[in-house]
Amino acid sequence: MTKSRIYTVANGDQESLVRATSESQAIRHVVKGMYVARVATQDDIALLVGAGVKIQDARAPSGQTDPKIDDPTLDDEPDQEDNVVS
Repeated sequence: MTKSRIYTVANGDQESLVRATSESQAIRHVVKGMYVARVATQDDIALLVGAGVKIQDARAPSGQTDPKIDDPTLDDEPDQEDNVVS
């Protein structure tokens, strides 16, 4: 059995004590029901980016925005012609 610890989870001046096996489990427990995540549609992306919302990269430290993601002219995905073998 994985050992648990008691974590404090804070949101401003509101704190909770949560017994959990990791920080992420403790945070998930406190925020469940407060947030909903789903895959963004093209309309969602167009509307939110048009309103100035930056795309955050969860892989980056502290949820920083990734300049490559914020610039639609740069993309990490190869084009179809890049996959052609001669």
